[in-house]
Amino acid sequence: MVRPEVQAILGSHWQRGLRRLGPENLVRASLLLARSERSPESSGCDASVWPEARRQRAEAVFRQLLQADRGQPDLSIRDWAGALWSAARCRASAPNALLEAASEAIGEAA
Repeated sequence: MVRPEVQAILGSHWQRGLRRLGPENLVRASLLLARSERSPESSGCDASVWPEARRQRAEAVFRQLLQADRGQPDLSIRDWAGALWSAARCRASAPNALLEAASEAIGEAA
């Protein structure tokens, strides 16, 4: 079951709820976007524009993730992997700082 605050990323008022999510829920929101191949009815998007809308929402999630915990979100390896997978799946460009943080977290665990 997906939490309503995370599921809001698929709705038409997605930007409002995004700022209230913590790092783990931001990763969950990105994974939810990655799994949403078709435009949800609640999104307010036509099916033809959903891929671009999904990409833009994913990029907004990643920007917010970088701002979480003063730029140093404490995420598990699984969460970092999920964030990177969702970036690829949504065809979103992940900020360099996010890639560096993921690489550093994975390097520390190894």
